[in-house]
Formats: sequence, structure tokens, C-alpha cells
Amino acid sequence: MIRNLTRLTLPLCFQGVFATCVLAQEAASHSIDRGSGFNFSIWKLVLLLILFWVWVRTTDWASRDCQWVGLNYSKWNTAIVLSFFLGFFVFGLFTPIFFVGFPLLLVCYFVPLMMYIHTRNLYVTVDEMVLTRDHLRHLMATRTKMGVDAEKQKDYEKGAPVVFKAAGGKDEQENQANMILVRQLPAYVPAKELFAEAVGKRATKILLDYTKQDVRTRFQIDGVWHNMPATERELGDGILVVLKKLAGLNPEERRAKQRSEIKVEYQGKKYILKIASEGVRSGERVVLDVLEAKPKVLASLEELGMREKMVEQFRAVIGADSGMVVIASLPGGGLSTTATVSLRATDRLLRDFMGIGDVKQQESEVENVDITYFDLSKNEKPEVILTTIVRKEPDAVVVLNVPNTEVFEILCQQVTEKNRLVVTTIRGKDAADSLFRIQQHKVPADTFAPAITGVLYSRLVRKLCEKCKEPYTPSAEMLQRLGIPAGRVEELYRERQPPGPDATEKEKREKEEPCKKCAGIGYFGQTAIFELLALDDQIRQTLIKQPQAEAIRKAARKAGNRGLKEEGILLVVKGVTSLDELSRVLKQSE
Repeated sequence: MIRNLTRLTLPLCFQGVFATCVLAQEAASHSIDRGSGFNFSIWKLVLLLILFWVWVRTTDWASRDCQWVGLNYSKWNTAIVLSFFLGFFVFGLFTPIFFVGFPLLLVCYFVPLMMYIHTRNLYVTVDEMVLTRDHLRHLMATRTKMGVDAEKQKDYEKGAPVVFKAAGGKDEQENQANMILVRQLPAYVPAKELFAEAVGKRATKILLDYTKQDVRTRFQIDGVWHNMPATERELGDGILVVLKKLAGLNPEERRAKQRSEIKVEYQGKKYILKIASEGVRSGERVVLDVLEAKPKVLASLEELGMREKMVEQFRAVIGADSGMVVIASLPGGGLSTTATVSLRATDRLLRDFMGIGDVKQQESEVENVDITYFDLSKNEKPEVILTTIVRKEPDAVVVLNVPNTEVFEILCQQVTEKNRLVVTTIRGKDAADSLFRIQQHKVPADTFAPAITGVLYSRLVRKLCEKCKEPYTPSAEMLQRLGIPAGRVEELYRERQPPGPDATEKEKREKEEPCKKCAGIGYFGQTAIFELLALDDQIRQTLIKQPQAEAIRKAARKAGNRGLKEEGILLVVKGVTSLDELSRVLKQSE
């Protein structure tokens, strides 16, 4: 926010300086003798701009740090920003005596900042405090390279520069006590190394399987699990104690389910490390979700991987005045992201979008889409909340993950009787299967079939590493199986293959050395395969008379809709992914 504010205000400051220069020049050329006074002082303006730059840097830090520590972000951000801007315009620009206005401006800058620093230091551990004697000495030693030998690292500061922050305690006092405790444990540094290795390998999940002999570790990279070297049981137990204490969990409980989270900072980024543990036959299983605190926001369907023609078709479906649009995928198939970006593709700035969602499955916020969350654990009934919302006469209704039959009946009614747009999400194996699963809500087919206008289905597929992928010539039989006419495609791509028996020594060395970009995996990043099923009267009749997934697929193909396989083959032909990866993804099931 502060950086965006700077982009807006800095040009205004320079325009003010330019205007001052122009006025000074006009004053100098005026017919009235104004004396030899210096009407335009460069060094004074330079001082103001330097102070402004320093304020931007420190305020940006305070804005991010405030959220990290857990203080009231709105209160402190408002106090720091408004006090400086008022001082800047009152004392910095319009006070005639510079040596009076500038010191007052410094007061407007330093007072709220020092108040924030004093307050945040009360909520953090001693080593996380700023502007203390130890902090200033450490900064001097590390920045000037003087006295580095004297400024010895503490044991918990060794290893990877990972900063854990306890976040699962009952209150901040308990979190601080847990931080002090775990930093004294021998496994604290190995826990940091584990997190750093996972981030370095682009892992989004860490799996720790505890057996009697050792701890088997796996990283999920681009949706696929990869085995890592096993860890000695003693060290693995120590790492788990560190993680559980940071998350406010009981390290001695090895059977019951436990869930919490930890805050982490590494290489200038902030993460949320969610921890879930439970006992299994072999011992204990721990899953760590590595989530960026501020993930990159994908703003368009094209960024997700949807081809241009399909984007036009889907925009027509979801941009209609009425109709039900279903967005579906398997678990882990990008449903949340697809739903969020799809809503951003609507004309929500011109129409009122309102809806409901489960508080335990909150999605990313979308501007001008007002979602009211319900909590089933508190016996809140989603159909009652939805009824209240539709009475407000919104233009479009959004329901994330339909919870029961009553809600779905209301949605169908909003389309058929009120001519409203409805957007909802569901799980399924493909678009046809998602339609078939709607029947599990026991809504009559002749009720929901006329309401549904389209289903957008997605699955995630790994992209070939651009640095090490290899071309090969497909056989005529392979092209025939893929439905590609002979001569249309000369080569396809696949991940790097092991050196053949006829390879030269140089080729063997090159292939045996892991790719620096993908670390030898052969894939880097993911994209989505989209299937868009636009319903016509024939498909609706199939839903009513023959409500089976395979019958729906046949009707969809007859209507000209492409399935997942056909859409995936397009990515293979373009060299985005490999045939093996497409086969792996298409075999996935719940």
C-alpha cells in the first residue's frame, strides 16, 4: 500500500517543485524590483525529498511489520501516514520560515514512528526488538563490516536465514515463551534448514512420516511428491518438537489430530506454515503446507492457461444476465484460483454480486463481490443466510461450495424465476461428472437442467522446463492415437532423457549434470487444462432423461465441446507439457 501511495504522491511532489521553479522564474523577470532575495532554494527541496524517501522506506517497513507482529494495521498505518502528510504540506511546503517548519516536520515523522516501535517491541522477543542497544550494535557490525568477529552469532541464528515466529499460542505472552524455549533446542537450526530446503526446491508441502527407524521426508513440487533423504529419528523428533511448540501444539501428543500454523520469514518473503499431525499405523504423519503470506495474484484467465478462443466463450457464458455457471475441479486442481479469477472476469463493477461461503473454506477476496461466511460448527444454516441475501435483490449470486440441497434449490430458483446470474463451485472428475454430481443434492433434474448454462472444469498439469526439455519425432501410430493428422506435427517435447549407449562423453556429462533451473525434475511450474461445457437443449434433455456421466459426455462431444484429453493434447503439441505428464494427470481420480 505504501509503495503504491508513493507512486501517486512522488509525482505530485515533483510537480510542486516544478511549479515553484516556474513561479520563481516569473518573479525574477517581473517588472517590479523584488530585490536580490533567493526565491528558490534547491538544498531545501533536496532535504524535503530525502526526508520523504526515508519516510517511504520506514513506513513501508512499519506497514508490513505491523501485520507480521499482529498489531492493529489500520490504526498504525493511518497514524503514520496522515501525521507525516499533514506535516509535509503544512510545515514542509507552506511554512515561510524553513528552519521552523522543517524541525516540526521531523517531529511529525519521528513521533508516530517511535510510538509504533515502542509498542511493537512490547509484543516481540528481545532479539526481535529494533532500535535497542543490541540491535544498533548488530547493525553497525554487519553493515560496516567492523567488529564482525566480536559480534558473534547466537546459536539459533546459525544456519539458513529463516526467521520463525510462534503463532499458535493462546496469547502473545505464550508465543514469546515458546520462541524463547525453541531457540534453545538443538533442533532449531535443522528445522530452519528443512524449511529453507523446501522453499529452495519450490515445495508447497512437506510430508514427514515417522517410523520406528527414521523419518521419511517428501516434498510436493508442482503437485507431485518427491522423496528426500531420510532423517535420523532422534533429529526428526527434535525438529517436530520445535515445530509443534512454535505452533502452540503438544509435542508429547503423537496420536490425536493436531492443527495450527507458524509464521516464517525467509529471503525477504513472509510465509504461513500450516502444520497438521496425526497418528498412523507406522507412527506419526506430519504435513506442512508452505503458503506465501501474500501470494501472487493472477488477474486473468489467460494467465491461468486458458486459450484465447475459450476465454471469449467463457466470458460470454459468465457475462450473461442470467444462468447458473458451475466451476469445478478435483481437490488440488486449482478450484479456488479458477473461481477467483472467473469472478474477476465478470462485470461486477456494474452489477451487485453477493453470496455465501463456508468460513472454514474462505477464498481470496474479489473486489465488489460481497461474501457472507457461515459457520456450520455454530449451527448457522447457510440456506437461511442465503435467503436473507437474495431478498436484497442482487444482480448475481455467488455460492462457494454448495453445502446442501436447500441452498441448491434456492440457486435454481434465482435463475429460473428471478433471471439472475449464479456462480457456484463443486468437485468432480470432469465437466460431465460435475453435472452428474449435482444430482447428489437430490434436486429434480427438470429443475436444475434449465438453470445451468455452463461448466468450467480445470486440472493442473506440470510445464516442461524450458531449459532442459528435449524434442523428439513422434511415430505415425502415436499421432494417430492422439488424433493428429499425419504431417501436421513434426516433433513433440519431453523431459530430459538419460544418455543413450551411443552418447559421447560430453553428452553424458551434460545429461548427468542436473538442470540448474528445475533441479533435474524436468518440469518447472504448472498451468491449467480447461474444459468448457456450454449446455444446449440436447445436453439438458440428456440430464433429464439419461442422467449419467458418460451419456452427458457423449451429448457434449456431439454438441462440439472439447474434453480434457483434447484440450491437453493442444498443450502437448505446443510443447508446454509432455505426453507422459498429460497421461498422469488424466488418470487422476478422487
